[in-house]
Amino acid sequence: MSRYTARLTLRPEPTRESKAELLAKLREAGVCLIDLCLEPGHVRKAKLRRCVPDLLARASALAPDRVILLKAPV
Repeated sequence: MSRYTARLTLRPEPTRESKAELLAKLREAGVCLIDLCLEPGHVRKAKLRRCVPDLLARASALAPDRVILLKAPV
């Protein structure tokens, strides 16, 4: 979860301990956070293309009105 997304949307300072609670509050607010790749290690540039079809399917299933892409160095 992006700490900054939670901070800007919900205002509390997120912690590892409050992650589940904040994700639930974001969901209640209509915000869904999904990862580009579900498999660890696939975020390397060479494997990104493999993740896109699944990402599109998962995002479409959520039927969002809007999409915001976030990228942060890991």
